[in-house]
Amino acid sequence: MGTLATFLALNGVMVVLISSAAGFCLYLNLTRGRNPHDWHLLHAGGTARGILLIGLGGTVHLINLPDGQADLAGGLVVLFVWASTLAMLLRAVTGENGFGLFGPPANWLGFILYAIGALSLFPGLILLAWGFVRAL
Repeated sequence: MGTLATFLALNGVMVVLISSAAGFCLYLNLTRGRNPHDWHLLHAGGTARGILLIGLGGTVHLINLPDGQADLAGGLVVLFVWASTLAMLLRAVTGENGFGLFGPPANWLGFILYAIGALSLFPGLILLAWGFVRAL
């Protein structure tokens, strides 16, 4: 579990680093009178996702799952975090919202990233929840 905890925490710190850099872009947009919405989304959403991984890294040792299942659960949550963070970054840089498989490539790529994130999050969380319940 130590390696999984480190993997989760390291990915969390990297995502918080990206969201912190987005905070600088948010500041620049605010001071220049530009729409800060997409940078704010990345700054706040990325920070929350990074902290989720850091917190999970600190508690993953409590779950009662075989190592392979624990690794799968953690990996699925990390996949969600990176896919959604990259989609938010793409949105902030391009202005494309990623709401469907249409329009410019940035739009459908954002949609695919959000879909990957959504499809990986729920199985990962369900497996983690099962591991925590088994540990009771």
